[in-house]
Formats: sequence, structure tokens, C-alpha cells
Amino acid sequence: KSSDLAFLKLPGQDDYNAELILDKYNLQKDNYITMIPSGLVRCYTDNRKKYIENLIRIIEYIITVRRIKIVLMPHVLRPETSDDRIIIREIIKQIGKVYLEKLIIIDDIMLPLDARVILGNGIFSITGRMHGAISTFQMNKPAISLSYSVKYQGVIGEGLACHDLIVEASDYKKWENGEVALETINKIEYLFNDYTTFVTRIRSKAAFCKDEVFQMIDQVHSELEGL
Repeated sequence: KSSDLAFLKLPGQDDYNAELILDKYNLQKDNYITMIPSGLVRCYTDNRKKYIENLIRIIEYIITVRRIKIVLMPHVLRPETSDDRIIIREIIKQIGKVYLEKLIIIDDIMLPLDARVILGNGIFSITGRMHGAISTFQMNKPAISLSYSVKYQGVIGEGLACHDLIVEASDYKKWENGEVALETINKIEYLFNDYTTFVTRIRSKAAFCKDEVFQMIDQVHSELEGL
């Protein structure tokens, strides 16, 4: 029994100066929401147009109702057909100019620690990439996950007791009728309504997951020593 290795700190994480990467993209701590639009469109729906429309609707809601900046950031760049930046570029082309001004676009290649610091210094994340969510949780911040696989329920739902932050998004009908956007918006409001409680819960659960990883590593080490 163990947890995902991504719950551990990255090399140099304790000594990293977060202001360096935040200043680079003109970000202020706890003053933005990060969105990772997954390039794995085929895992969600065959209707690419509806996929983009739902993501844009979520962005427009946050900017219009919550008046919070959004960082659009890729988490996976390979293979090229699943590069998250492709979806980010499509969003930019289709979203209205009034919303575009409120977006921070990250289109360059980043180190894992840079990405984690951006995720962990925002209010929360909305992500189609599971390890984008885990990096956010590792930094003791909430993440709303757009799930296409049972792995989200296992790692995030059961491991972190955050079933209530998962949007089941593998049903193409939910993209067709806009239900994915609606459910995500409802999760956003649900999260804001009791944000402090969520952060406290995540801090406790993430610490437990980290301990599980160390226990697994120690067990493997002991087994190898006994060979």
C-alpha cells in the first residue's frame, strides 16, 4: 500500500524562492486560479468544439462572477498530439477579448518545480491532468479535477478523501449539453463557500499520503537489504 510519489517534495523545493517564478509571470500569491486544460481530448469526448466551449464557459464564469485572474498553464507537452498548449492556444483564439485581458498565458517549457510553485501559490487549481492536481495538493491547496479515469477516484477521491472535488467528465453527453462546465462551476462555488475547511483537510490528508510513500520506500529498502 502506498501513495503517488508526486506527494513528495521535489529536489530543492524547500530552498526555492517562489517570488522568482511568480514575478516572471506577474502573479501575486493567493490572487489567481490555475487551469490546466488537458490535451487528452479523446479521453473526454470526440467533440473538440464542445470540449473547448465548456472550458471557455468555466473561464468566463470565474472572470465575470468571481473577478479573479486565471493562469492557463500546460502540464504535459508530449506526445505532441496531446500537448496541453494546443488546447490553450485554441482557447485563446476563441475566447472574447474582454476575457483574454484577464488571462495569464504560460506557453513555454517549465521545470517541474516552477510549475508546482505556480500551482501551490494560487487559490486553487482546475485541472484535467491528475499530477497537476497532486502537485497542487502537495502544496496544501485544493484542486478541482476533470476526471476521465478511475485513477482520479483512487488517488484523489480515496487517498485524499476529496471525492467532492472531482468532476466525472468521461461521458461525452456531459460535454454536449454543457454539464461539465456547470458541474465545475458548482464545485468552484462549493469550494469558495468553505475554503478554509478544505485547506485544513487537504493539509492533513496530504501529510498522511507523504507518510505512506516514505513507509513504502523504507519497506522496499528493507526487502532489498534482505536479499
